[in-house]
Amino acid sequence: MNKARIKFARLLGFDIPQLSAQIERAKVEAARLQDRFITLENEIARLSAPQVTSPVASESSAKISAAKRLRDLLITLLDRYDLTNGISCDAYCDTPQWHAMAEAQYLEAVVIAHGSGLLSDAQARKRVGAGIARLQAGALQRQPGVFAQWGLGFRWQELPADEPFLVTTALVTRALMAANGLAECADLAREGLQGLARLPQRNVVIEGKNVPLPVYSPNLPEVVDNAVAVWAQVVLGSRNLFEPSDEAMHHATLALKWLESRFLPGLGWAYSIRRPIIDLIHQVYIIEALHVDATASDLELRAIETFAAFRAGEQFIDSMAISSFSAALEAAERSGGHYAMFRGDQVLTASIKPARLWSMGAMLGSFGIFAREGRRRGYWLSQIRRFPLQMLPDRFGADFRQEMHLARGLALAVAALRESKAPDTQKPE
Repeated sequence: MNKARIKFARLLGFDIPQLSAQIERAKVEAARLQDRFITLENEIARLSAPQVTSPVASESSAKISAAKRLRDLLITLLDRYDLTNGISCDAYCDTPQWHAMAEAQYLEAVVIAHGSGLLSDAQARKRVGAGIARLQAGALQRQPGVFAQWGLGFRWQELPADEPFLVTTALVTRALMAANGLAECADLAREGLQGLARLPQRNVVIEGKNVPLPVYSPNLPEVVDNAVAVWAQVVLGSRNLFEPSDEAMHHATLALKWLESRFLPGLGWAYSIRRPIIDLIHQVYIIEALHVDATASDLELRAIETFAAFRAGEQFIDSMAISSFSAALEAAERSGGHYAMFRGDQVLTASIKPARLWSMGAMLGSFGIFAREGRRRGYWLSQIRRFPLQMLPDRFGADFRQEMHLARGLALAVAALRESKAPDTQKPE
């Protein structure tokens, strides 16, 4: 308040300190209401945007080639994400908001689609630039130029909304490194690497020595196989842009060797030492990480074996849990949603629910990677062409964390189909 107003207020008998405090409270409330207004505007935009129908949903789609159906669906997903600035609900949160993991998958999908000629330079640069800006704004507890971390952005399992997660930060950093050719984001990628280095660690015995590996999050101090896999992939891949420390490179290499040794024949990789759950999407994180390590033996055969373990007729299941015979039977008796499975001498409990959208998308991406770079390309191309599109939803825009996993998988699959001259009848080598 200026001096004239203060003098006038005193003449009227107002309590100046109390009046100033009321004004400050009013300013804070106005700012809160403005933030709420922006949130409501975003939610209204999301809800009022036209529902996007999947290009694979129509009856006539059976007459269209797999390549065209996958390409059309990819463009639909990317356009929808761009239209809504990545705001959606989530499988674990009903409040529409932006998600760092979805952004990471979106950025990689754009980069891959651009490399395949599906997006022009202008289109790709515009979308990548917008995504990088969202990642800068959405980083948790970031210190620009020093470090950045990312997480869910909402409360989950009693963890705070600003809890940084290893897997999210690693996926974002990987995407930033991939996008650096289309936009200058090396500095933010470097901040992501520093953010990964700041996460707590626990020792794991590898080759008889204690090796510090990052835990899932500060408040979930568990070494989780799939999250460690993405971390190791990012650290080893960062040498293309930076000069990571010899110690970090050594630990990442040992982590991949440790993960390779934890393969369960006929199944894949468990969630962690403590939790014998075998989840489809997490198989992909581990397989893709091991793919960057030239020493990984027979990885392609293990990938074929792993994905086959999740197949149930024309569909795929989402997860399995190693169990005892009696426990598997009891689970089936208690719930009609579970059944007993047998893989060699392993007894498992599985859910009858089909694989989730992000699991399907991530797996399709692995098909694409091996179809482009593997020795049995004909086999992987056949899996892309036979991908069960009927398992996908009819409409999109509800959960971008899941849908952008699908977008990245579609981009990799379409790239493989476009690069290949092989006929549908090509047999595996």
